[in-house]
Amino acid sequence: MKYGANKDVEEEEDKIPVFKLLQPPTDLSQLDIVWSIALQCENAKVVPKAIDFLIKVYCSLDDDLMDRRLSIQDELIEKCMTILRSTQDEFTIKRVIEILKNVIYEAEKKGTGDVQPHNALLKGELLEKVNIKNKASPKRGNVVMSIYSNATLWEFKKEVAK
Repeated sequence: MKYGANKDVEEEEDKIPVFKLLQPPTDLSQLDIVWSIALQCENAKVVPKAIDFLIKVYCSLDDDLMDRRLSIQDELIEKCMTILRSTQDEFTIKRVIEILKNVIYEAEKKGTGDVQPHNALLKGELLEKVNIKNKASPKRGNVVMSIYSNATLWEFKKEVAK
């Protein structure tokens, strides 16, 4: 909560505008200004707002653009990757990584579907006597193991290698 004479002004400044784009972000003539602010601004209060606004530009699409939503969001990722490939500036690299972290956070706001995060606390149901046919090495035979239903691919590979 903010107090004082500037309380209402500061609260208004903290609000992110609500909008929906009627055209793809690449068609916006001043989008490069938003990118410049997000990448180069040194004001600690402005940076998160600029990054949030930039991501919102790529995610807040009108219903007419929803069928192109994934390709539009891929453009944001591709732009970040292009910047990472083309720069040696540590400040810019860190800022692009911050943008990508926020893209991931924004994408996971509505959940990740059936994809289990690598740091999941719940291991799931223990599946015992899982039989895996070994076609790589006929001498070793089949592999029988127990593993949790929420195991990651890495955990699965570790169990198979035992």
